[in-house]
This record gives sequence, structure tokens and C-alpha cells, in this order.
Amino acid sequence: MAGRIVVFRGPRFASLLLAAFALVGCPKGEKPAVSLDEARQITAEFAGPTADGAGFKPPPRTISDIAAVLNEHRPDEARVASLRALADAESPAGASGADLGAFLNERANARIEIGRTNEAIDDFERSYEADSEVATLRNLARAYAIAGRLMDSLRTHERTIATLEGQSENRGKLFGAYAGASRARTAIGDVETAESYVAKAENLFTVMAARKGAREAMATHMDGWRGTVEAARAEVEVYRGDLEAAERSFRGAIEKMESADANLAAMRRTGGGPPDFTFVRAQALFHGQLAKVLLRQGRVVEAEVEARKGLKLSLRTFGRDNADTGTIVRALSIVLLEQGRFEESATLSAAAVDILEKAGQDPGSLRRGKAVRELATVKVYLGRHGEALTTFDQLAAVLRSDPQTYRLVLGDALEYGQEMLLAGRISDAETLFRDLAERRLKNLGPKNYRSAEAQGHLAAALAERGDKAGALALYREAAPILLSSSRLVDDEGGDAKREHSRRFVL
Repeated sequence: MAGRIVVFRGPRFASLLLAAFALVGCPKGEKPAVSLDEARQITAEFAGPTADGAGFKPPPRTISDIAAVLNEHRPDEARVASLRALADAESPAGASGADLGAFLNERANARIEIGRTNEAIDDFERSYEADSEVATLRNLARAYAIAGRLMDSLRTHERTIATLEGQSENRGKLFGAYAGASRARTAIGDVETAESYVAKAENLFTVMAARKGAREAMATHMDGWRGTVEAARAEVEVYRGDLEAAERSFRGAIEKMESADANLAAMRRTGGGPPDFTFVRAQALFHGQLAKVLLRQGRVVEAEVEARKGLKLSLRTFGRDNADTGTIVRALSIVLLEQGRFEESATLSAAAVDILEKAGQDPGSLRRGKAVRELATVKVYLGRHGEALTTFDQLAAVLRSDPQTYRLVLGDALEYGQEMLLAGRISDAETLFRDLAERRLKNLGPKNYRSAEAQGHLAAALAERGDKAGALALYREAAPILLSSSRLVDDEGGDAKREHSRRFVL
């Protein structure tokens, strides 16, 4: 793949590495990697027919179609005009209580659809002050998540749970709250609590199925609830490294959301149901998440197919300048990076940052921060090192006032540490690598590839500052695992990132 970077760090580093190799030996011959074009052909020939009998269709060989859609996409003008009119509407004179709350909720949902997420948050906050409705809290938690305000979303989901668990009615609303809290807990690394919320949701399914009145609600709303919980379960499975289970869960979640969307009219007839875009939005995001799971399994072509599906859904529903669209564009850029298509990845990474900015994402938000990180990362792979380090440093300066978001965005950015090390900022690189190694060892154990990867990078930093004994000890532990091609890698990783990390460390 073009654009790979090989870094030579001098005789001190090389001698330590040779010593480590002498102790651990080298793996037996590995099979050569299959090229991207070969993968496309193999997948097309052996995947078998799809449900419509058409067979698997590999994606195009370039992103010219996606770039054209992003540059020229025109949403339904009449629909957009209607949404903008509602988003700009003034509150009714004299309205208060439930009437004001209902208006603000409706306006907030319109604002979310056209990308004015921060204004939507203001509306939901005002709405809850007016009506104290649990549904408004749920909407607020969702808006916080879209805006990348993870901790605000978590606190609001858990506030919703505390309110609903004390009630005998509205039990179905707990599913979304449990799933939302689980996703947020997984994101911050509290996977045990995340699993407990999924378990609570499963128990609630059992309890409701035993109640006649609840069974009637389940008949209408079950698919949406199930899809929401399945996706939360998938994120826990990804964190645990059970990628096959995560793939099943995400595929199941997509199927349930497709069914729920088809059943939305029936929900309306019962006087319930979420906003019109809810289930399509979920499908689009789940396709993007499934793409990353497939990527970690080395199935890069299938990953691209899923990311494209999600992007097309989001463009069709929300248009270009929407936070969800930007998030899925970023997912596709990661897929292209892993395929070694660095220039195309850079194009989409820059587009993702632009989209999220125009969608109103704050510079310090989780989504925009991750998009900027990805843009900096692909610059590393293109050999634009000074530019990459500047982008990383600028992002770090924006995020430093929020330690939680800083860790979620840059805490596992190995490429940032690599660039700091190459620039002679040994202490900064060592701090990043040491923190990451400690977290991965704690969460994944010493035999996991990602743990060894972090230890190998820490060893490189120790070698650079002259700690030969410490570096050699870490190399002895990490080298055998890093030399095995069967291990799983980075949270959003695949072949290109693995090879880059291995070349940097080894």
C-alpha cells in the first residue's frame, strides 16, 4: 500500500530490539496479505446471492461517487423549508406548561434534523423546565449525545432511569434510557456498569412479557426497543473484544430498526412513537459502527460497503451538514485509511470536520474532536509529519480543559505519541504511551494485541530517553505478540494501522 512510513530511530533503539528478538525468536512464515482488488473479487465470487438474488456487489474503486454526492447533494427543498420554518418559529405568546413544552420539543426536533443541535438542546432544556416530562429528558439526553457532550448525555440518561424506575407506568421508556446509559458507560470505560444496564433491559423484557397490558405495547414498540438494546449490547461486545458477537448484535439491531421504521404508522395510531427520523437515523449509525467491527476483523471491503450504506441513509434523511452524516463520513474515512487509500481518506476526513463544524458541533465536542484526530492521523500516513503534529497539538489545546473528552479523543492516539517522539518530545510521548499501556493492561490483559502494542510504544519512548533495562523488559513481553498477525488491534484499526504500529515499534 502506498504511503507507508518506516521510521528508523538510531542504534540505541535497534540494539535493544535485536536483543529482544534474540530472546523471543521470530514467528514462522506468515501467509501473504490479499490485495484489496483480490479481496473484492474473492468476496464477490464467494459471498453468495443476497436476499434479492443479485449477489454481493463490491463498492466502487474510488470515492468519486461519494465526493460528488457530498459536494452536490440537494435534500428535499420543500421538506427542508418546512423544517427551517418550524426551527425558526417563535414561541406562542403566553404559552406555558405542557403547551410550551410540546412546542419546544417539536421545534427542537426540527432543529436537530437541520443540524442546529445546540439550539435544540436549549429548547429541550427549556421544555423540561416547562413540562417536567420524562420524554423531554430522553430527548435532551439524545441531543447531548448528538452534540458530543457525552457526560451530559450520561447524566441525563441516568436521571431518566432514576425517575422511571420509581414509576409503575411508562416502563417501555426505560429501554432507551438503559441503552443510552450503557453506551455512554462503555465509551468512558465503565463496561461493568454498561453491562448491568443491558441486563436490566433484558429483565424488563421478561417482566413486561408477563403482563397483559404491557404485551400490547410490546407488540407495537418491540422492534424499536430490541434494536436499541441490541446496539448497546454490541458496543459492550466490541469493548470486550468479542467481534463476532458484536457483528451479530449490530446486524440484528439494523434489522429491528428497519422493521420498527416500517411499523411507525402503527405506533402513531396508539398515540406514541418517536420522531419520524429516529429509526432511520439509528440504522445509518449502526451501519457505520458495523463497518468498524468488520474492519477490526480484516474485512475491509465489507466494511466499506456498510459505511456507504450508512452514509447514503444519512444523506437521504438529513442531508450533508448534519452531525450524523459527519460521523459516518468519518467512519468511511477510517475504512479507506485501513485499505491504504490515504489520499481519499484525507479527503473524507477533511469533509467530516467541515460537516461537523457546519452542523454546529463545538470544537471541544467528542464528535468533532474525533474527526480532527482522524484528519491528523491520516496526515501521518501521508508523511506530512509537521502538519500532523500541529493539528494534534491544536486539538489537544482545545480539549485540555475537559479531561474526560481529552482522554476519549487523544488518550489512545498512538500516532500523536509517535509524532511527539519523532519531534524529540520524549516526556510527552512517554506520558501518553504509559497511560494507554496501563489502561489496556487493566482492561484487556497482558496477552492482548492492543496491550502489547501500547507496551511496545512505551518501550520505544523509554529507549529514547536511555532507560535500556526498562525498554528491554517491555520488548520481551510485547514482541512475540506484535509479531503474530492473528491478534486484534486498535479500537478502529485494521491492516494499515497495525502495520504502521508494528513498523514503528519493531
